Amino acid sequence: MTFDKFPLAGDYPLTTTREAVQRVWDTAHQTARSNRGGAYNEAHVIRHNMEELYFLYDLARGEYDTLDGYIFQGGVFCGGSACAMALGLKDAHNTNKPLVAVDVFKAAGANVFPEDKAHWAFVEARQNMIALGLEEQMCLSMCNDVAVAPLFRPQFRIIMIDSSHSYRHTLAELDAMIPLVTRNGFMVLHDYYETHCGVKQAVDEYFAGFDARRFWIYDFERPVHDTSNRFIVVKFEDGL
Repeated sequence: MTFDKFPLAGDYPLTTTREAVQRVWDTAHQTARSNRGGAYNEAHVIRHNMEELYFLYDLARGEYDTLDGYIFQGGVFCGGSACAMALGLKDAHNTNKPLVAVDVFKAAGANVFPEDKAHWAFVEARQNMIALGLEEQMCLSMCNDVAVAPLFRPQFRIIMIDSSHSYRHTLAELDAMIPLVTRNGFMVLHDYYETHCGVKQAVDEYFAGFDARRFWIYDFERPVHDTSNRFIVVKFEDGL
């Protein structure tokens, strides 16, 4: 599979983007410190680096398109990336087409929270959403992304996949969600690299079966060079 580089602006990111994402980052860590006390660990709050959050904020805000549609995110954890995109919607004064964020949460937090607090990831995601004033831009739900995505009639201008990273689940996500991407819309897949479960294998196999003229695949490498934390961005030029 060949890649183009995603067309990021030369002055990326803007000061407004940096400030917005920093708000999300600070809020999420303040929430975690308050809830977890001595169990707080900075690495277990937001599973994206700042550059990735800048990109997601700008993508949701409409930096790279003029589409009018909803956003879907499968895989939320404590809500860092979801809140960054929802804040992008808010700053773009877009309240009509919110972000729908879903996760089973229990599995997402199993290696972070004790068993009796298995749903704390959901609690913290909701707390962050409220603290940032994103109730009009973000619909947060505790459910399986593959099960719920086909229930939505409207198509999505952005779909973010960052839930279970198994080969089979990733294939199921692609199969369920690609028909929901609007023409010229985007799909963002996180953790695309060789050693992380089956994301890369599933993506490579799935898109090999499509006419390559119908979409572009971008490797998000600038300014992120850590291949263990890698985005690919699929832009559906003509829809599927």
